[in-house]
Amino acid sequence: MYKGNGDFMKKRMKDERGSLIVEATIVFPVTFLVVIFLLFVGNLYYQRSKAQAVFTESVIEYAAKESNPMLAKYIDDGAVVSLSSGNDFKPYRYLNFWGDTGTAKVEGEIKKGLKNMGTGLFSGMGVQNTAVSVDYKTYGVYAKVEAEMSYSITMPVKLLGQEEASKVEFQEYIEVPAMEGSEIVRNVNMVRDIIDRNETASGVMEKASEYITKFRQFAN
Repeated sequence: MYKGNGDFMKKRMKDERGSLIVEATIVFPVTFLVVIFLLFVGNLYYQRSKAQAVFTESVIEYAAKESNPMLAKYIDDGAVVSLSSGNDFKPYRYLNFWGDTGTAKVEGEIKKGLKNMGTGLFSGMGVQNTAVSVDYKTYGVYAKVEAEMSYSITMPVKLLGQEEASKVEFQEYIEVPAMEGSEIVRNVNMVRDIIDRNETASGVMEKASEYITKFRQFAN
Protein backbone atom coordinates (compact mmCIF):
# COMPACT_ATOMS: atom_id res chain seq x y z
CA MET A 1 0.00 0.00 0.00
CA TYR A 2 2.77 2.39 0.89
CA LYS A 3 4.71 1.67 -2.28
CA GLY A 4 1.60 2.15 -4.39
CA ASN A 5 0.90 5.50 -2.82
CA GLY A 6 4.47 6.60 -3.45
CA ASP A 7 4.27 5.68 -7.13
CA PHE A 8 0.99 7.58 -7.39
CA MET A 9 2.51 10.71 -5.85
CA LYS A 10 5.55 10.54 -8.12
CA LYS A 11 3.33 10.24 -11.18
CA ARG A 12 1.19 13.12 -10.05
CA MET A 13 4.24 15.33 -9.44
CA LYS A 14 5.51 14.56 -12.93
CA ASP A 15 2.13 15.53 -14.40
CA GLU A 16 2.13 18.78 -12.44
CA ARG A 17 5.67 19.58 -13.58
CA GLY A 18 4.49 19.09 -17.15
CA SER A 19 1.57 21.45 -16.67
CA LEU A 20 3.86 24.02 -15.08
CA ILE A 21 6.14 23.85 -18.10
CA VAL A 22 3.17 24.41 -20.43
CA GLU A 23 1.93 27.34 -18.35
CA ALA A 24 5.38 28.90 -18.15
CA THR A 25 6.16 28.55 -21.86
CA ILE A 26 2.74 29.15 -23.46
CA VAL A 27 -0.06 30.36 -21.19
CA PHE A 28 1.75 33.11 -19.29
CA PRO A 29 3.51 34.65 -22.34
CA VAL A 30 0.30 34.60 -24.38
CA THR A 31 -1.67 36.15 -21.51
CA PHE A 32 0.99 38.81 -21.08
CA LEU A 33 0.93 39.64 -24.80
CA VAL A 34 -2.87 39.84 -24.79
CA VAL A 35 -2.83 42.24 -21.82
CA ILE A 36 -0.18 44.42 -23.48
CA PHE A 37 -2.15 44.41 -26.74
CA LEU A 38 -5.31 45.47 -24.90
CA LEU A 39 -3.37 48.33 -23.32
CA PHE A 40 -2.19 49.42 -26.77
CA VAL A 41 -5.74 49.27 -28.16
CA GLY A 42 -7.08 51.15 -25.14
CA ASN A 43 -4.51 53.90 -25.63
CA LEU A 44 -5.37 53.97 -29.34
CA TYR A 45 -9.02 54.78 -28.65
CA TYR A 46 -8.05 57.13 -25.84
CA GLN A 47 -6.03 59.09 -28.40
CA ARG A 48 -8.94 58.98 -30.81
CA SER A 49 -11.34 60.36 -28.18
CA LYS A 50 -8.95 63.26 -27.51
CA ALA A 51 -8.64 63.94 -31.25
CA GLN A 52 -12.44 63.94 -31.57
CA ALA A 53 -12.69 66.39 -28.66
CA VAL A 54 -10.20 68.79 -30.26
CA PHE A 55 -12.01 68.53 -33.60
CA THR A 56 -15.59 68.94 -32.37
CA GLU A 57 -14.85 71.68 -29.83
CA SER A 58 -13.02 73.78 -32.43
CA VAL A 59 -15.78 73.40 -35.03
CA ILE A 60 -18.60 74.11 -32.54
CA GLU A 61 -16.80 77.22 -31.26
CA TYR A 62 -16.24 78.42 -34.83
CA ALA A 63 -19.93 77.89 -35.68
CA ALA A 64 -20.96 79.76 -32.51
CA LYS A 65 -18.74 82.70 -33.45
CA GLU A 66 -20.16 82.80 -36.97
CA SER A 67 -23.72 82.70 -35.65
CA ASN A 68 -23.14 85.56 -33.20
CA PRO A 69 -20.34 88.08 -33.88
CA MET A 70 -20.92 89.61 -30.43
CA LEU A 71 -20.03 86.24 -28.89
CA ALA A 72 -16.92 86.09 -31.06
CA LYS A 73 -15.88 89.53 -29.83
CA TYR A 74 -16.43 88.47 -26.22
CA ILE A 75 -14.41 85.24 -26.62
CA ASP A 76 -11.53 86.96 -28.40
CA ASP A 77 -11.34 90.14 -26.28
CA GLY A 78 -12.93 89.00 -23.02
CA ALA A 79 -15.22 92.02 -22.83
CA VAL A 80 -18.92 92.57 -23.47
CA VAL A 81 -19.46 94.90 -26.42
CA SER A 82 -22.35 97.19 -27.26
CA LEU A 83 -23.95 98.19 -30.53
CA SER A 84 -22.47 101.67 -30.24
CA SER A 85 -18.88 100.47 -29.90
CA GLY A 86 -18.21 100.67 -33.63
CA ASN A 87 -17.87 96.91 -34.07
CA ASP A 88 -18.98 95.12 -37.20
CA PHE A 89 -21.75 92.70 -36.24
CA LYS A 90 -22.30 91.53 -39.84
CA PRO A 91 -26.09 91.84 -40.04
CA TYR A 92 -26.10 90.37 -43.58
CA ARG A 93 -23.65 87.54 -42.91
CA TYR A 94 -26.09 84.89 -44.20
CA LEU A 95 -25.87 86.49 -47.65
CA ASN A 96 -22.09 86.05 -47.73
CA PHE A 97 -21.96 83.38 -50.45
CA TRP A 98 -18.41 84.10 -51.53
CA GLY A 99 -16.55 85.96 -48.76
CA ASP A 100 -13.77 84.67 -46.52
CA THR A 101 -15.32 83.17 -43.38
CA GLY A 102 -12.09 82.21 -41.62
CA THR A 103 -12.23 78.47 -42.24
CA ALA A 104 -8.46 78.31 -42.84
CA LYS A 105 -7.88 79.70 -39.35
CA VAL A 106 -9.97 77.05 -37.60
CA GLU A 107 -8.34 74.32 -39.69
CA GLY A 108 -4.95 75.52 -38.46
CA GLU A 109 -6.19 75.59 -34.86
CA ILE A 110 -7.40 71.99 -35.13
CA LYS A 111 -4.06 70.79 -36.52
CA LYS A 112 -2.21 72.67 -33.79
CA GLY A 113 -4.41 71.13 -31.10
CA LEU A 114 -3.80 67.64 -32.48
CA LYS A 115 -0.06 68.24 -32.59
CA ASN A 116 0.00 69.33 -28.94
CA MET A 117 -2.15 66.40 -27.84
CA GLY A 118 0.71 64.09 -26.88
CA THR A 119 0.98 60.32 -27.27
CA GLY A 120 -0.98 59.03 -24.28
CA LEU A 121 0.40 56.10 -22.30
CA PHE A 122 2.91 54.96 -24.93
CA SER A 123 5.36 56.92 -27.04
CA GLY A 124 4.90 56.99 -30.79
CA MET A 125 1.10 56.94 -30.68
CA GLY A 126 0.50 60.55 -31.62
CA VAL A 127 -1.89 61.64 -34.37
CA GLN A 128 -0.26 61.58 -37.82
CA ASN A 129 -1.16 62.29 -41.46
CA THR A 130 -3.80 64.82 -40.46
CA ALA A 131 -6.11 66.32 -43.10
CA VAL A 132 -8.80 68.80 -42.02
CA SER A 133 -11.50 70.46 -44.11
CA VAL A 134 -13.94 73.03 -42.69
CA ASP A 135 -16.63 74.50 -44.94
CA TYR A 136 -19.03 77.32 -44.05
CA LYS A 137 -22.22 77.07 -46.11
CA THR A 138 -24.91 79.72 -46.22
CA TYR A 139 -28.28 79.48 -47.94
CA GLY A 140 -29.55 82.99 -47.38
CA VAL A 141 -32.06 81.93 -44.75
CA TYR A 142 -29.74 79.82 -42.63
CA ALA A 143 -26.10 78.73 -42.46
CA LYS A 144 -24.19 75.68 -41.29
CA VAL A 145 -20.63 74.42 -40.87
CA GLU A 146 -19.51 71.08 -42.27
CA ALA A 147 -16.15 69.68 -41.21
CA GLU A 148 -14.22 66.51 -42.03
CA MET A 149 -10.99 65.17 -40.60
CA SER A 150 -8.83 62.16 -41.44
CA TYR A 151 -5.81 60.99 -39.47
CA SER A 152 -3.92 57.88 -38.42
CA ILE A 153 -2.39 56.47 -35.23
CA THR A 154 0.47 53.97 -35.35
CA MET A 155 0.82 51.10 -32.90
CA PRO A 156 4.09 51.33 -30.91
CA VAL A 157 5.28 47.77 -31.69
CA LYS A 158 5.31 45.39 -34.63
CA LEU A 159 3.62 42.03 -34.44
CA LEU A 160 5.35 38.83 -35.50
CA GLY A 161 5.88 38.74 -39.24
CA GLN A 162 5.22 42.47 -39.75
CA GLU A 163 7.74 44.67 -41.53
CA GLU A 164 6.03 47.84 -40.29
CA ALA A 165 3.90 48.61 -37.28
CA SER A 166 0.14 48.60 -37.77
CA LYS A 167 -1.37 51.96 -38.67
CA VAL A 168 -5.03 52.61 -37.89
CA GLU A 169 -6.82 55.27 -39.94
CA PHE A 170 -9.82 57.25 -38.71
CA GLN A 171 -12.41 59.55 -40.33
CA GLU A 172 -14.43 62.15 -38.42
CA TYR A 173 -17.37 64.28 -39.61
CA ILE A 174 -19.51 66.92 -37.95
CA GLU A 175 -22.26 69.27 -39.13
CA VAL A 176 -23.23 72.21 -36.93
CA PRO A 177 -25.84 74.96 -37.49
CA ALA A 178 -24.11 78.33 -37.67
CA MET A 179 -27.01 80.49 -36.57
CA GLU A 180 -29.28 81.05 -33.59
CA GLY A 181 -32.77 79.60 -33.39
CA SER A 182 -34.45 82.99 -33.14
CA GLU A 183 -32.75 84.13 -36.34
CA ILE A 184 -33.95 81.02 -38.17
CA VAL A 185 -37.54 81.87 -37.24
CA ARG A 186 -37.06 85.52 -38.19
CA ASN A 187 -35.49 84.69 -41.56
CA VAL A 188 -38.16 82.13 -42.41
CA ASN A 189 -40.88 84.65 -41.55
CA MET A 190 -39.16 87.19 -43.78
CA VAL A 191 -39.20 84.77 -46.71
CA ARG A 192 -42.86 83.99 -46.08
CA ASP A 193 -43.70 87.71 -46.06
CA ILE A 194 -41.90 88.19 -49.36
CA ILE A 195 -43.76 85.26 -50.90
CA ASP A 196 -47.12 86.50 -49.60
CA ARG A 197 -46.48 90.00 -50.95
CA ASN A 198 -45.46 88.64 -54.33
CA GLU A 199 -48.59 86.49 -54.46
CA THR A 200 -50.72 89.53 -53.58
CA ALA A 201 -48.99 91.66 -56.20
CA SER A 202 -49.39 88.88 -58.75
CA GLY A 203 -53.11 88.67 -57.99
CA VAL A 204 -53.52 92.44 -58.44
CA MET A 205 -51.71 92.32 -61.78
CA GLU A 206 -53.95 89.49 -62.98
CA LYS A 207 -57.07 91.47 -62.05
CA ALA A 208 -55.74 94.59 -63.77
CA SER A 209 -54.97 92.56 -66.88
CA GLU A 210 -58.53 91.20 -66.92
CA TYR A 211 -60.01 94.72 -66.61
CA ILE A 212 -57.78 96.02 -69.40
CA THR A 213 -58.79 93.13 -71.66
CA LYS A 214 -62.49 93.69 -70.96
CA PHE A 215 -62.13 97.45 -71.55
CA ARG A 216 -60.45 96.83 -74.91
CA GLN A 217 -63.22 94.43 -75.91
CA PHE A 218 -65.84 97.00 -74.91
CA ALA A 219 -64.03 99.77 -76.78
CA ASN A 220 -63.83 97.69 -79.92
